[in-house]
Amino acid sequence: VGHKFGAPKGIAALYVRKGLALPPFLLGGGQEAGRRAGTEAVPQIVALGAAASVVNHELSEIAAHMRRCRDQLFEALVAGLGLDRVRVN
Repeated sequence: VGHKFGAPKGIAALYVRKGLALPPFLLGGGQEAGRRAGTEAVPQIVALGAAASVVNHELSEIAAHMRRCRDQLFEALVAGLGLDRVRVN
């Protein structure tokens, strides 16, 4: 899911709380503490970390932009359909 915040497609992170036993995803190797086999995609891992860092530093601006987009969409829908036909979930 890294592509949802600017990392390349095909890379994600998984947080596993302490004490949770997960079966291996792919058998064969001991990578990722025995959870998966195969070679780690180091460039993608680095890109995921860089994208997460950017999002972390720009989170307030991103949130403000999303609020403006949401409000603009709501106003356009109300203008086109009327307040009685628009519901915010």
